[in-house]
Amino acid sequence: MSTDQALRLVGTLPPDVAEMVALRVVAGLDPATVGEIVGRSPGAVRVAVHRALAVLSGRPGVSPVEVTT
Repeated sequence: MSTDQALRLVGTLPPDVAEMVALRVVAGLDPATVGEIVGRSPGAVRVAVHRALAVLSGRPGVSPVEVTT
């Protein structure tokens, strides 16, 4: 999958979740830093990103992604 395709896929998520996924997975920021940016706890960031990746990996044509959050 190209970067452009991946970003389009992330863009299908609700905006607040897409932001957390982008910051956590694309930018590589830790959950505490992402939480500070978006105003959520690190645990809430981990859960939201985990759930979003599970949703995205279940879409047709998308290979499962393993990310440590």
